[in-house]
Amino acid sequence: MLQSILNLHIISKVGVGDLLFYLWFLFIIKFVQYKKNDLNFILRAPTFVKIVFYYTSMFLLIFFGAVAGKQFIYFQF
Repeated sequence: MLQSILNLHIISKVGVGDLLFYLWFLFIIKFVQYKKNDLNFILRAPTFVKIVFYYTSMFLLIFFGAVAGKQFIYFQF
């Protein structure tokens, strides 16, 4: 099971460019958190920055999220 969790072959299937495209927003947030040494900088930001952050997050979820779901099997015997 641990081998399947740590399997990095998925990157070759998806592509490094696609992976970075989907993670750029998180990289920016983590970078700002590191530079400011503040994990809650969004909560202390001005209202305009909060609005831009939340709308951008929702936009990314809606337009780049999963559109066709597969059936999830909870237990496989």
